[in-house]
Amino acid sequence: MTGNRALPNGATRIYVTLKGEGTESAISYCDIPETVRMDIEEKPLFSFYSVSDTHVGNDYWPEMPVNRERMAADVQENLPDFTAIVGDLVDHGRKSEYDVLEDFSRTRFNDKNIPTFITNGNHELFNVEYQHSGYDAEALYQVYNNQLDVLRQNSDITISRDENDLFYSATWKDRKLIFMSTPEISGQSATYNISAKQLNWLDEQLYDGEKSN
Repeated sequence: MTGNRALPNGATRIYVTLKGEGTESAISYCDIPETVRMDIEEKPLFSFYSVSDTHVGNDYWPEMPVNRERMAADVQENLPDFTAIVGDLVDHGRKSEYDVLEDFSRTRFNDKNIPTFITNGNHELFNVEYQHSGYDAEALYQVYNNQLDVLRQNSDITISRDENDLFYSATWKDRKLIFMSTPEISGQSATYNISAKQLNWLDEQLYDGEKSN
């Protein structure tokens, strides 16, 4: 990202390089259709970062803390309209990890006035497939509550969420953002099924968004 531009002027191709520890790089690319290439006068409607798999609390690869700091520095340099951390916020769902996550979010994003939305992945919750101990669903809800309270202080953002749900919607400058959740909590375990409640909620959110347009 260059300044307020999603793509630099004249860009015709996007390259992505993937590399894991001890593996060779895998490079993929796609050509940008001429109809959507940006000329010097064009600007995106808005800009955002989507970040996943921060896995705070268990850096099982040495590059993980380095990559997190690089990501945070990149966000701070480019100042997107908002950022979304979309799953596997922490690694084992323990309160000690959420404490580190909240400090990371506060110092890298909240204190820099960068609106940051969160959603959970599977690592936040006890899952019957893995039988890990120490998962703390209550701590996850508290992290949601705290971060959404920070977002509510932004006059451009309105949050709509039932306090017992991990899915929610937000209105940012008249644009609707929808954040879903999987897996879903059932007691002290979680499944990868999306409940009928969440699917019905999604239908309502999409219908409301359609009406407003």
